[in-house]
Order: sequence, then C-alpha cells, then structure tokens
Amino acid sequence: MLQFSKSDFDTDKMLVHRIPHEGCPSTTASETRHYEFNVTHERTGKNWWYFRDHFDPKWRKNLRGLITIDQGNYNQTSDIEVHVIISSNDERDLENLKSFKSSVDPAMELDYNFEDIDGLCTEVEVRILLRSWYSRSLPCWGIDTSILDIEYLAEYIWEVDTFEAHITYGYFYMEWQNNSIVAHNISVSSQYGTMTGWWFLDQYLQLNNKEGGIGVFLFPRHPGHPFDLKGISLINESGEIFVRYAMAYWPMRSFAHETTIKTTSGDIFAWIPHGKKTDISSTGGNIDVSMVAYSDTALGMANEIYTRSITGDIYLYLDSSQPESFGEYPNPLLNTSGRHTVSEGKLRVSYAPQWWGVMEVRIEKGTLELNGSHLENVNVGEGYVKAKRGKIGTFYTKADVGTGSIYIDLSQEK
Repeated sequence: MLQFSKSDFDTDKMLVHRIPHEGCPSTTASETRHYEFNVTHERTGKNWWYFRDHFDPKWRKNLRGLITIDQGNYNQTSDIEVHVIISSNDERDLENLKSFKSSVDPAMELDYNFEDIDGLCTEVEVRILLRSWYSRSLPCWGIDTSILDIEYLAEYIWEVDTFEAHITYGYFYMEWQNNSIVAHNISVSSQYGTMTGWWFLDQYLQLNNKEGGIGVFLFPRHPGHPFDLKGISLINESGEIFVRYAMAYWPMRSFAHETTIKTTSGDIFAWIPHGKKTDISSTGGNIDVSMVAYSDTALGMANEIYTRSITGDIYLYLDSSQPESFGEYPNPLLNTSGRHTVSEGKLRVSYAPQWWGVMEVRIEKGTLELNGSHLENVNVGEGYVKAKRGKIGTFYTKADVGTGSIYIDLSQEK
C-alpha cells in the first residue's frame, strides 16, 4: 500500500496543525461514565448514530471540553463505546454535567446545570471509540456541539455514506491516518471555530465557517479504492482559507468535480485540482491560487474557471496535469474557458503553455499588459487587448479590472 508521509508537505505555511486544547488549569475531582451502542441492533432499528450536547455558549465561562473520535481496542464488544470523563475544581459540579442515551434516537446526549460561579472550571472529555475489527455500514453519523472541541483520530474499516458535524465555538481537527475513510460525503460547519487537518476525499467535501479559519490538506483515497470526486466547497464569511492538495499522490486521470471557495473578508490561499468547474471569490480579501487541470478533453468536456474579488488582488496560475494520462487528446486546457474579475486591485493571471484559446482583457483605469508568445489575431485598443493562442483553441477567457492593474502571461513556449 502506498503510504503518505507528513514530511512530504510544508505545514508551517498552513493552518493544519493540531490546536492545543485548553482545559481547566487545575482540577480536584473527577468522574467517568461509560455507554455502549450497537448501531444496527438498537431497539429503534435505526442504523445511524449521533452525538449532541445541549450546552449554551455562555456556559463557556465555567465549562469546556473535548470530543475525540478514535478506534477502540480489539476487545471492544459493542459498535460504539462512549466514555464521558468529567473533571472539576469543585466536586459538587460533577453532578451538574448530565450524560444520557437518547430515549428517541440512537444518540448520545449531554446537558449541564449551569451555575454562574466565579472561578469554577469544569471540563468534560468525551471519547467516542469505534469498533475497529468489525465492519459497519452507516448511512449517516454525526456530532453537534456548542462549545466542545473535536479531534477525529479514527483509523477504521467502517463504510459511512455521510459524516456531518457542527461546532459553534471550538475547533475541528482531522488527524492524519494512512487508512482513513471517514465518509463518502463530509459536511462540517462552524460559527466561530476553526477547521484544520488532513482530509481524504471520496465524493463531496463541504466546510462552512462564519468566523474563523479553514486550513486543510486534501488527499485522494488510497490506491485500490477508486473514488468519484463530485464536489469541494470551502466557504468562510470572516476568515482565511488555506487549502492544498497532495499532487504527488493524485491519480493521473480525468475528474469532473466542481470546486467552490469563497470568503467575504478573508484571504484565500489555494493549490487545488481543477475539474469541470472552479469558482473562487472574495469580497474584500486577496486570492492567491494555483490549480492543475484534470478535465478530460477526449470526452469533449468543457471546463470553466472563475475568480472574482471586489477590493482584493488576484494571483492565478493554471497548469495542466501530466498529458500522457488522458489518451488521444491529452490536453485538458484545450477546452478551458475563464472569467477573472477585480473591481479595485491587481489581477495577475498566468496560463500554462498547453492552454489554447482566445484571451480578452479589459481595464477601465490603470495599467494593462499582455505578455504572450505565438499569439494570433491580436487586437489592441485603449484599455483593451484581445488575442488568440493555438490552432484549435476556441474557448474564451475574459479578464477585467475596474481600477488598478492587470497582467496576463501567456509567454511560455510549448
């Protein structure tokens, strides 16, 4: 089996590090509770499972905690074991933390009798252990927490259709595992938290944040496990997005997925695989993106690239994946069209020499430069340049700037 190594990637420039969990400074009392679930044999007959708490965010004054998802040992007899470990600097507060099995659904739940006491600190650690030696198939399982951090550490053999999680405060961290198959579809949302780690892709990945950071490495499923990537969506209202894919391990074949990366005020730093469509936008942040095209020209599949910023700068580099992987017509960039727009700022676009098509560039106020080789049908006007590159490229790319500067580089030799 091909093994991935963390040393292959420069994590210093990415927000993928495990964030140190902040527990109580000191505790004097603790209590442990234990629960077991067999997800396909509970009395409800439902083969899905959920963890949720009923905490109010204002309880963070006195309450904090961590959820870890890991694989159990080989002696584990139930599908899921949950260990709830409560620690506090006041023994009387232990009983205020309520943990129980849901009476309606196959779910584990927590609640808390909050008392507004200065200096009180109570911490809850929830360990969710998945049976590692016996495969389970689940349509869905998930976590919903208001104030707890989440660390996903499991390496297991379950087949999960959808994994979903929501955090209000706190962080979600996905650990590196060489055999991780979290789910075919992953959906994680946050209000004021951070999402980081290493994520193995299958069909869909959706990460949504309101205020906080997103920093992820993207990996394909391992050799011998074909996957049909359909979509990547990373959306952050008020924070930065860092995303990078493991190009060295990415299968050299065509992909038809769609990618959306969007921020309102945060910067975007991305190195991603481009399939059928890529749409990257920021209202007030900068965009710095490199993408590698994997679309299949042999099937006549057109692919589109959109980048937009209102008051930020855009730096885009487009490259082609290894051409010998795509059959008789190996060039994914023959059918690539794009639209790159900046209202106020700089626009820098560089297309690889494999790109053939028509480039139309406009600017209302500022400087414009088109640097290219083997260009035909060049038409130059005030704040305007249009040119064609290649014999069969008929797809259009437009680049527009309101006020600022624009530089298009098509100069590399084939």
